[in-house]
Amino acid sequence: MDKRASPRYAISLNALVHPQVGRSWLCQIQDFCDGGMLLVEQNGRPRRNLPGINQGETVGIHFSVPADGKDKHFRLEGKIVRVMDTGVGINFSKGMDEDALTTLSDYSGLKPVPEPAPAGKPETGQDAKKTESAAPSSPFQTGGLKPDDARKIVAALRKEATQVIPEMINGIFSYMDTELLELAKNAKSNAEQSEYFAAMSTLEKAKKQVGQEFGKEILNQFDEPGDLNTLLEARRKASEERKAQMQQRVKLSLVNTDEFEDWLAVANIISRSERMYEKFMDELLQRMGMIVDS
Repeated sequence: MDKRASPRYAISLNALVHPQVGRSWLCQIQDFCDGGMLLVEQNGRPRRNLPGINQGETVGIHFSVPADGKDKHFRLEGKIVRVMDTGVGINFSKGMDEDALTTLSDYSGLKPVPEPAPAGKPETGQDAKKTESAAPSSPFQTGGLKPDDARKIVAALRKEATQVIPEMINGIFSYMDTELLELAKNAKSNAEQSEYFAAMSTLEKAKKQVGQEFGKEILNQFDEPGDLNTLLEARRKASEERKAQMQQRVKLSLVNTDEFEDWLAVANIISRSERMYEKFMDELLQRMGMIVDS
């Protein structure tokens, strides 16, 4: 659930962050609202770990906005409230400087969505007509997002995913190899140990094909996006089917302790892997939620 008090707007603008210690960070403003900003590395690179760019630190943010043929320079002070692999979230406790907010809004070309009528107070007469005329005529206008902006965001996300996918694949297989090796060390018999080593060999052989299919599936969601609710429903059904299969395997394995332990080991690896990337998937889902309709 998005708990932001105000909508954020996409923008691409260079900025310079001045921490209290260490050297300045040349970055890019990716989005903004009246209460904060998201700062990322330039050119879509992974975020570097720099001294002074840590959660809880107060930093200075300097940026210039082209306006009326002459750049307008701003120097704001904010607090780093969130540190992610992709960037850092800045909060302005007293809100962004009004002149800076207005200039950024004009430069980005985005306009805020009209406030909805208060609950329990129906609109009538002129108010209703104003609301009707101000309502977005297409999903592209929801939240001030234009078609061109939506395409730019999708393209940027696809580029980021293309860079991250190989790292995720390597991380997943590396984690599974480590877990299987640990299980092999603690095996109760040579036969059990051999099975774990065989599993490691099978995973290594399948790595290339699985990685390609995994990457293709993710990028396909950018190239041929489907309805979010339909996708979530399909995943829910697939999850229920997997759980049913696991329960059936448990019943069948009650008469065979070795098979049950093998299944339990694999299920444990899957569960841990899902937990490892849960926060990344949640963050991606929240950000994608902004452009689902577009």
